[in-house]
Order: sequence, then structure tokens, then C-alpha cells
Amino acid sequence: MDVDAYGPTPYVSKQLFPLHYAIARSTGPPSDYSQSLMPRPPPSAVVEIINNFYATDPTTVVRRDEDGFTPLHVAAKVFSAAAIRALLALPAVSQVQATATARDAKQGLTPLDIVERKMEAERAFKSGFGVP
Repeated sequence: MDVDAYGPTPYVSKQLFPLHYAIARSTGPPSDYSQSLMPRPPPSAVVEIINNFYATDPTTVVRRDEDGFTPLHVAAKVFSAAAIRALLALPAVSQVQATATARDAKQGLTPLDIVERKMEAERAFKSGFGVP
């Protein structure tokens, strides 16, 4: 797994972890998840995508990839507020809320840790250019 200032950037196969891939492509800068020549869906589409995956196979919303990332970790990585809200709005039986405090297998980061690291890195970058 590669690590950058924004947190973990694991490679995810579209075939093995399609929900992870769809969330990663939904918003934010390109990452190892989303390198593609295909256009990204609009951010609002991620809610429908998540709900469709949950309706088809409820386990997809809590499935961990090879590095221990859940879809909520991925949504945090790409700063997808729509995906985070959609995942957390799923019924309690989905167990998504429990993944909010779950640590990934490689660095032991929760989704909140990922967001905090990304925000701190962006803050440091901006301050280096004198941007408040």
C-alpha cells in the first residue's frame, strides 16, 4: 500500500471491490482507486450507487478491501460528504456506523483519522503559499 500526506491510497480492483471503486471515482482528486479515462459520475450519483449496492448485497457497504478499508474509509479519503452521509444513513443493521470507528489493517486509521490527516496536509500546503 502506498502512503501519502493524505493517508492511505490502496489500489482497489474494480472487480473485487466495486463499491469502493465507485465511491472513489465519485469525487475528489484522482487517487490510486480512481485512475481512469472514464468520466466520473456526478457526486449526487454516489447516493444512488450506495443504495443500489446495499439493496443488492448488504455486505458490500461494510466489506473490507485487502488493506482493511471499508467504503466509509474510501469516502473519507476522497472527501465525499455525499457518500459519507449516504453510508451513515443506512439502517443500523447494515453495521456501517460500527465502521466509523474501525481501523484499517495497515496504518490503524479510522475514517475520521483519514479526514483529519488530509485536512492538516491541505492546511500545511496552503500556509506554505500564504493562503489562509
